[in-house]
Amino acid sequence: FCSSSPSCPVEYQAAAKQLASAVSKQGLGLVYGGGDWGLMGICAKQAIALGVPVTGILPRFMSHDPRSRTTHGELILVEDM
Repeated sequence: FCSSSPSCPVEYQAAAKQLASAVSKQGLGLVYGGGDWGLMGICAKQAIALGVPVTGILPRFMSHDPRSRTTHGELILVEDM
């Protein structure tokens, strides 16, 4: 789990990108919160750029939030948290 705040320090944003790079180097996939904001979005965007398979898991009630409309990779909607 990562912060969904867009106001995270740049050091945390860099760490989110480094996490995506580490996932890529290990040949793994990324499962994340399904949105396009904060550290979750940064990590997912970087993972996609590196060719990592990405799956977002998002509660259906959050799918109406505009920030959730831009997902990266496969999106699975679930009924609750």
